[in-house]
Order: sequence, then structure tokens, then C-alpha cells
Amino acid sequence: MKRNLLISISLSAAILLVYSCLDPYNPPATRTDVHYLVVGGFFNSNGLTQIKLSRTSPIHESTVTPEIGATVQIEGDDGTIFTLAGDNLGTYSLSAVVIDTSRRFRLTIKTSGQKEYASVFVPVKQAPDLDTLRYTLDGEDLQLYISTHDDHNNTHYYLWKFAETWAYRSYSPSEWIFDNGIVTLRPSPNELYYCWSTIHSSQILIGSSAKLAQDIIHDYPIQLLNVHSEKLQMKYSILVEQFALTSEAHEYWEQLKKSTEAVGSIFDPQPSQSPSNIHGITNTEEPVVGYFNAGSVRQRRIFIRYADLPPVRSITGYESCEPDTLWIANVPDFRGTELLTTGIFEMNTLLGYQMLRPYCVDCRLKGGTTTMPDFWE
Repeated sequence: MKRNLLISISLSAAILLVYSCLDPYNPPATRTDVHYLVVGGFFNSNGLTQIKLSRTSPIHESTVTPEIGATVQIEGDDGTIFTLAGDNLGTYSLSAVVIDTSRRFRLTIKTSGQKEYASVFVPVKQAPDLDTLRYTLDGEDLQLYISTHDDHNNTHYYLWKFAETWAYRSYSPSEWIFDNGIVTLRPSPNELYYCWSTIHSSQILIGSSAKLAQDIIHDYPIQLLNVHSEKLQMKYSILVEQFALTSEAHEYWEQLKKSTEAVGSIFDPQPSQSPSNIHGITNTEEPVVGYFNAGSVRQRRIFIRYADLPPVRSITGYESCEPDTLWIANVPDFRGTELLTTGIFEMNTLLGYQMLRPYCVDCRLKGGTTTMPDFWE
């Protein structure tokens, strides 16, 4: 009994000691003011090339600092040089150019602060076409898949990106305009009613057939949607881009994926610096974040219409919208911010107007645009 009591006391003391030692710890790295160069982009051998430059920021900051005013060039191992045009957002662009795809190319950067960086020379990898882009329905899940293959057995390593665009409408059209105490008919009641929104993928989507007998990727899951999603309220479109990678580039993206998406417990891969192929010239010890690739890009787009899906109720984001009334007699004194929607009539006599707060009427306030995309069907 005495021995058990001693064990109990010892265990309690140990637990108390552990908890008393749990002081907050802020790693020095989180307080270090580091601004490493971040390079994102791809030398597109069959279209527009865009290279995005920015700087890292401390973990407690959410802002992105673009690297502007830099000289960004793509150089071939035969001496060919292409200079990219920059903007005030840190994006450097090059229109489609004709190149010798048997050559190797590298990225060079000289910042406005006269710091120089360069990548290694990389081959131009030709991506095969995307075979299919399709979806399946399983209960409330809409899963999108892609399939591809290379008859020449030369690709093996793949990277995908996608952009989603969807049409949506606000809670109600606006038939009337209120301005300085005067109400007039709106020229087009639908001008604030229909919008299109586009977002680009932030996931790292990579695949490999290196361990397979044939260079085939079959039904790779590219995106998962819920059938109630507002993206499927009217019409939805997804554009998938396919890139071919070298084994080194695939290793970079694979390690980055593990570091950014899988970390959550002590049993997950721990954060580490991915093996970038871009290095500092002015300061060879300075880390650079990013990887430079070159090659062709293949695309495939599909549309999914609301009518193609089982009848479901979409979550629109306008569930809390409730119309109010503005009577004719109150128009001169109206000082609200609501937008007028429809008229209230009795025996062809206008008595007043239905009105809603702007968010419920102006679809642009959800982040979309009223300009229909050129590719829209």
C-alpha cells in the first residue's frame, strides 16, 4: 500500500512538472525579418508566359509583397534571350514566342536593388494532350477526373492547374433606380442580376506513372464539389492545364505538397526547404523559393449546367435576404442605401417599390463581374 502511494505521488509530481514547464515558445524564425525571393511561373513554349515575383513575409503577416521593377529574362543555351514585361503587381509576361524546343533554357532575375538570381538550364518538356475531363455523381458529391497518356512513354511526371468559372445571379433584379429623391426605370433590369466569378486552384496537383508499365494517368481526381454549391447554381466551367515535369521538378512539387498540405501532427512530414533550382548570384547563401520549368501546356474545358444535375437546392448565399417596402409617399424622405427591385401596383397605379440591401441585388458585391467571359457558351 505504501509502495502504491509512493508511485502515485511520484506520478502526480511528474505530471505537475510537465505542465509547469509548458511555457509558450516562439521560435526565433517567426521573429526573423526575412524577405526571400519567391518565384512562380513557367516558360510556356506554346503560349503566354507569366512569371510572378514576390517576397516572403513573417508567419504572422498575411500580406504579399510583390517584387516590382526587376529585369526578368529567359535565356537559351544557344544565347537566345527573351525579356519579360513587368507590371506593378510583380507579374512579368512574355507573349508567345517561337523557340527551338531541343534547347535548354534558364530564368535570370535582376531586382531593382541590383540583386541577381538565376535558375539552372532546364529542358523543354512537351506535355501530351488531356484525354478526358469528366465528372461523376455520388450522392451529394460531384467529382471531376482527368485522364491522359503518352504513347511515346516520355512524360511520366505531371502537374495540373485549373481555373473555375461559374455564373450566378443575385436575389432579385433591380428594375428601378433611386437617385436624389427621383425614381426612374433602370435601362436594363438584369445589369446587376447576372455575374460570373473565377478562381484559380491553390492545390498542388501532381501525378506520376514512373512506376507503371505504361505512361498512363487514369481518372486522377482534380476537384470535388458539393451539388448544393453556389458554383452549380446556374452553369459551371472548369479549365484544366496540364504540364510535363522533369523528375527533379516533380520531386520539388512533391516535397512542397507534403510540407504545405500534410503537416498536422508529429506523424506527418515536417516542414523543410524544397530543392529549388533557382539560386542567388549576388548572395549564394540566400535561399530562393520556387522552381523554374519550361514546356508546352495542354488544356481541356468542360461545362456543367444546373439542368444536367439532379434537382437540388443550391446554397446561394442570399438566404438571409428579405425585401422591404418603400411607399410612394415616403420617396422624398428616403435616405436608405437599399436598391429598388420591383414596383407595387394596384389597378395599374404605382403604390411603391420592393427594396433590398445592396448585397442582395448587386451580384458584383459577391466578387464577380457582370462581363460575360469570351469563352462562355
